[in-house]
Amino acid sequence: MSGSRRRRGLPIDTDTAQTIELVDLGPRRNATAGTPVESKAVLYADRHTEIGVWEVTPGSFPASKDGECELMQFVSGAGTISDDRGVTEIRPGATMFCPDGWTGRWEVLETTRKTYALHRTKPRIARVPDRLIGAVRRRLRA
Repeated sequence: MSGSRRRRGLPIDTDTAQTIELVDLGPRRNATAGTPVESKAVLYADRHTEIGVWEVTPGSFPASKDGECELMQFVSGAGTISDDRGVTEIRPGATMFCPDGWTGRWEVLETTRKTYALHRTKPRIARVPDRLIGAVRRRLRA
């Protein structure tokens, strides 16, 4: 079964989180050190929630939450996550919550894998093409 397929009722125990097949997402955007590569498996998703397993290889990068909050529990890896509240150690069993508006910096020393639950706090709005906006404005003026 593909790592990107949505699943229902799959337990997210430590064994599953460590062995589940992940889909390669490619290099992490905005990396400031190293060449971290992300991969993940989405286990459940709907309009407001996404639950899955995520992994990143060593490197450093800024991160933020805008329009969503996230609860994560690490199952493997080593490093730190720094934010205005301090430093959270990345290690198996560590748990961290990032509220909407959170910003921080990841320093990944060993490939890190976590389970996560994202909750969207704002609806995602699709970007309307400029040509469509122009056409609506012209019709309103007519």
